[in-house]
Amino acid sequence: MYVELTGIKKYHKAIGRILDISASFRPGITAIAGPNGAGKTTLLRIMAGIDVPDAGHYLIDGDSLYIHMPAADSVAGIDPIQRMRLALRCGYVPQSNIMPLSMRVKDAMKYLASLRGENAIERVKPLLHQWCLDEVSNRPLNSLSPGQRRRFLIAQSLLVDPELLLLDEPTAGLDPKERQVLLSAIASRSGTIIMATHILDDAAAVAQRLVIMKEGRIAWQGGMDELEHNDTSALERAYAQILQAYSDKGQDHHDPVPMRKPR
Repeated sequence: MYVELTGIKKYHKAIGRILDISASFRPGITAIAGPNGAGKTTLLRIMAGIDVPDAGHYLIDGDSLYIHMPAADSVAGIDPIQRMRLALRCGYVPQSNIMPLSMRVKDAMKYLASLRGENAIERVKPLLHQWCLDEVSNRPLNSLSPGQRRRFLIAQSLLVDPELLLLDEPTAGLDPKERQVLLSAIASRSGTIIMATHILDDAAAVAQRLVIMKEGRIAWQGGMDELEHNDTSALERAYAQILQAYSDKGQDHHDPVPMRKPR
């Protein structure tokens, strides 16, 4: 799946603009990194069709997701047909729970599957087993450990065998073994995968491309091989240098810093 975002803008009444993004994503794994408040979660929620921007264009394999105001970039809403197509092709792992915590695990999975079609319903039992949730499937979500809740969110995102997989801090709450299992599962998948993370090691482990965000904009984007990341400290230095270089450009210059290896 090919995704293109052009001039995506989102405003908040209290703080003004919180997102101003143009980017394209192709098959493979792209990591999105950035400090807290950079706009990573907002971007993924927009790409998942949960939030709607105030302006911009969102194309999926050339088809527009949005209905626009006449002769303007202002977004009036999401095209209902395209919304349905996105729901059947996109999986989303949010940071927080998406179902009432009093629901049993298997009931929550079955309900979410019922919204995605017959094929999704058939995937419930295998996914519960794959993510080691079958033994807790009769328990309410609020009785699960943080790692189990994270695995539930991952499992539900795979109900449609997604072509576009959006992961918001997917390894949060996982122990080291669970983290490695998840990263291996991500690396083995095909399709277009976009992973927001603050753990640079996770980005280096699975991603081919990296997008660094700051204050709602892209500070840098390019291939992981364009950065020195032989070890964690080298990658952290490169990341810090990019953010500093972007800040040094000042408030009136918001283009990404040049795509070259930081020294």
